[in-house]
Amino acid sequence: MISNCFFYCFFNSAHSLVNKKNYRTVLEIKNLHAVVEGEELEILKGVNLTVNKGEIHAIMGPNGSGKSTTLGIILNVVNKTSGEFLWFDGSLSTHE
Repeated sequence: MISNCFFYCFFNSAHSLVNKKNYRTVLEIKNLHAVVEGEELEILKGVNLTVNKGEIHAIMGPNGSGKSTTLGIILNVVNKTSGEFLWFDGSLSTHE
């Protein structure tokens, strides 16, 4: 399982970086899909999220709802089926 503390620290670091630059959007997720490897079970079905400069977001939900999968995809340790990530107004993309 991925550490929530790491996620928090990562975004605090990203927030510090963004404050030094003239960015509006820190992270944008568009139409994110993911399935359990080796199965047909779709965990994420078209997730969209925008985190703007200065905002703090919490990903909450019941067990099995895709919180850790979403974080794993953001951190590039879990593969996504489809979707797009844009960091810092699109200046940096992941999973390409």
